[in-house]
Amino acid sequence: MKLDSFKLFIILCLCVLLVGLLATKEGFVEADTKVCGTAGFKPSDATKKVMELLFDRKLPDIRYYTKSECNKMEKGTHNMVECKNGSINYGEVCAGLNKTIKSPAPSECKVDGVVLGKPNVAITQTINGKQTLVDHNSLQLYTENECKLLKGNYVSIENMMKDLRALPDEIPKAIQLNGDKYGLCLGNTPYSLICTVDAPPSMTGDVSDAAKKHLANWLK
Repeated sequence: MKLDSFKLFIILCLCVLLVGLLATKEGFVEADTKVCGTAGFKPSDATKKVMELLFDRKLPDIRYYTKSECNKMEKGTHNMVECKNGSINYGEVCAGLNKTIKSPAPSECKVDGVVLGKPNVAITQTINGKQTLVDHNSLQLYTENECKLLKGNYVSIENMMKDLRALPDEIPKAIQLNGDKYGLCLGNTPYSLICTVDAPPSMTGDVSDAAKKHLANWLK
C-alpha cells in the first residue's frame, strides 16, 4: 500500500459517518432491544479519540457494523461500517447498546475463532504537526502474515507514521515498543480500527490448545 493511502483509506471508510451522521444528537438514547438485539460493535474509546484527532472534530456515538453483524439485522444493508434498512439507520437507532453492553470483536477479526493481532502500546506521536498521546488499544496491530489471513492490506508502522508526519525520532521508539514485525491491516474491512473493541475479545484468553496449534501452523 502506497504512502498516504493510510489516511485516505480512513477518510473513505468514515466518509459516510462524517457526511450523514454528524448531525446525530448526542446523549444516551435507549436502544430498542427487539430491533437491535446485540448486533454491531463499538470501537475502543482510544480508537475514537484518534479518529477525532485526525478529523479535528467530535464523532457521533453510533453503533458500527461489519457485514456479518449487519446480516443479523432485519433487511440490513451494509456499507462501510454502516447498516441500514431503508430509512432506518441502525447505527443511530441502536447507539444505546454502546452504553449497555460490551460486545466482543466481530467475526471478521477472527480466524478459527481466534482474534488475530494485538493492541498497540501507547506512544507519543506527532500527527500533522501536533504532538499527541496515541493511547493503548487505539489500533489493532498485525504481522504481515496475520493480515494476509484476514485478506487485508498490510501497512508498516514506519510508513503509517511517516504518512502522519511523525518526527524522525518518534518512529524507532514506536517500532521498539510495538515490535518491528507489526503494522496496520486495512482493506474493505478496516481491521486495525474495528478490532479494537474495549471488551476482551472472545476466546482470546481461553482458546483451546488445538486451536492455538492449528493457527500457529497457518501463520508459519
